[in-house]
Amino acid sequence: MKYTVKKGDSMYSIAKQFGIPFEEIVRVNPSIQDPDVIYPEQVIELPVEFYPGISASGFTGEGAPGMQGGLGSQISGLTGITGNVGIMPGQIIRPGEKGRLVQLLQHRLKELGYFRGRINGRYGRETVAAITRLQKECRMPVTGMVDYYVWSSLGIRS
Repeated sequence: MKYTVKKGDSMYSIAKQFGIPFEEIVRVNPSIQDPDVIYPEQVIELPVEFYPGISASGFTGEGAPGMQGGLGSQISGLTGITGNVGIMPGQIIRPGEKGRLVQLLQHRLKELGYFRGRINGRYGRETVAAITRLQKECRMPVTGMVDYYVWSSLGIRS
């Protein structure tokens, strides 16, 4: 996917914004000799394989590379979640957010045994606790937020 650099952007800030490892953005942009030097209006490539999301055919995927616990599984669709839930490339969701995307997250966490609460689409205390358990078990940084690594460990990708 193409991205147009904005004033104040750096390769690092773009990686963080989209939840993509910095090294991967550098890898797919071999024409950029110094990743510390990019300019507004410059067009760079973002690696699509790192976009968590949902395809039209449902969910497929495996756990994130190097993650412990083997959480990945083939997912043909989630009961009760229909239509486009709107996961954007590199989508990060945080405590306090609400909506269908959080409902999708809660449903998947419940399927894997991490979420014990009621699926209500609100990213509250119980959802944070479930994400924290998942992050600890998978040896990820414990942030309570959902980023690329969490989406991947849940098997949710484009």
